[in-house]
Amino acid sequence: MYAFYELCGSVGVAELEKKAIILRMFPLSLIGKATAWLQSQSNQSLIDWKDVEMKFLARFFPSPRI
Repeated sequence: MYAFYELCGSVGVAELEKKAIILRMFPLSLIGKATAWLQSQSNQSLIDWKDVEMKFLARFFPSPRI
């Protein structure tokens, strides 16, 4: 995830715009099961970046695995 944040941060935009860029770029950073997971989520279930981040990490990096 760190590399993803670095890439998004390199765009050089205001903080509010950065969150919009992160949301747009996130699907492009996924492959395989992660892409399938994102596509299976309803649009209403992923409201903002914090919500996407929490659900993604819970799905692919649950606390017992860390």
